[in-house]
Amino acid sequence: MDVQVFGNVAVAYGSVAEKSMRDGKDTSGESVWMDLLEKRDGKWVVVRSAGARVKNEVVAVGAKERPHVEFPGLRP
Repeated sequence: MDVQVFGNVAVAYGSVAEKSMRDGKDTSGESVWMDLLEKRDGKWVVVRSAGARVKNEVVAVGAKERPHVEFPGLRP
């Protein structure tokens, strides 16, 4: 997990790989997530969250290759 703080706002993000089975099928995979937090009355509160499964395909971005990630409901 990584966190960046910008005054009273912070972004926390990371990834998790899990092994799991559902109804006899392997549903293992990797997910990425991001939380947006705001400091209110001295306490950090999550105000927005997003997460997505990472597909196995790789796309080229500039000179680097990165996993393809989609955030349903969010548009560029």
